[in-house]
Amino acid sequence: RFNPSSTSLEKKKNERDEGLEEQSRTSNWEDDMGIGSGMYTAIIVFIFLIIFLSCGAFLFTLWEDWTFFDAFYFCFITMTTIGFGDIVPEKTAYMLVCTIYILVGMAFTTTAIELFRRQYAESWKKMQE
Repeated sequence: RFNPSSTSLEKKKNERDEGLEEQSRTSNWEDDMGIGSGMYTAIIVFIFLIIFLSCGAFLFTLWEDWTFFDAFYFCFITMTTIGFGDIVPEKTAYMLVCTIYILVGMAFTTTAIELFRRQYAESWKKMQE
């Protein structure tokens, strides 16, 4: 007699086993290349961080009389909480938007730096093994 539930269960089990084999092959490839999924995540976050800083720099070139380099420098120094104070916004018209950008940017930058630190620590542990 035909039992459809047992056939579908066997089919799901086979699909799951094939998925695990594929995952195993992928993780072996990542181990061979020395690049794990954490590294890809770190690279993507780094790209988003550069884009975020560049967008802020572009806005500050519009709002203040700064070059793009000066504005990018201000954004980077501010987001990393170094804050030399040598370049500061002077126009008060955009101060609220500037403050929100800085608060969001500091949270994003701190998260990105922590992600980079974790990836570095993980890579260091793998090298030690």
